[in-house]
Amino acid sequence: MCRKVFLQRTLVAVAVVIACVVGSVVPAKAQGVGAIGGSVMDSTGAVLPGATVQLSSTQGTVGSNQEATTDARGAYEFLRLVPGSYIVK
Repeated sequence: MCRKVFLQRTLVAVAVVIACVVGSVVPAKAQGVGAIGGSVMDSTGAVLPGATVQLSSTQGTVGSNQEATTDARGAYEFLRLVPGSYIVK
């Protein structure tokens, strides 16, 4: 009788451990996002407000073809980009 109780408790303990391990495994997802930003200047170093900046990717990622207009400080920024290679013109 004692052995039967011991086996039952052992099986319950093993089942709990397995459930905890399986329940704690989360599928890996790509969660990395990034941004690209900078300033547009002419050859003398003066900033260029209102310039159009184009972002593209040869990989065809979502949101890879975008346009931005520089602000009064000549600054632009592309947000929430998935990891990859981009071309800025």
